[in-house]
Amino acid sequence: MNAAGDCINVTDETFEAEVVRSKRPVVVDFWGEHCSYCRPLGFLLDEVATGMAEKAKFVKADVALNQQWASHYRVTGLPTVIVVKNGEVAGQWAGLPAKKTLISRLEAAIAAP
Repeated sequence: MNAAGDCINVTDETFEAEVVRSKRPVVVDFWGEHCSYCRPLGFLLDEVATGMAEKAKFVKADVALNQQWASHYRVTGLPTVIVVKNGEVAGQWAGLPAKKTLISRLEAAIAAP
């Protein structure tokens, strides 16, 4: 994640290094070009990432470029958000939640042991 708190893009080639092997919790936004809810969630995650930059890294994974990892995490609907800690899933959900709900889910997943 850059200093501005924006989400960074990952691909199948960079996913393992950026997400699975990360020492920090990682929030992964699996999205698709033709998903009507993906763009609004992407904007919301960019906004939330700025306030949570100290707690987690935020990345975006276009399913067209991340088929291996989308399959690995059993992403069946878009958008799907996954929180990965120490290589393990700490939280996962699909859809476009309200901002308050999103923050609550992220904080709970990041704080989970």
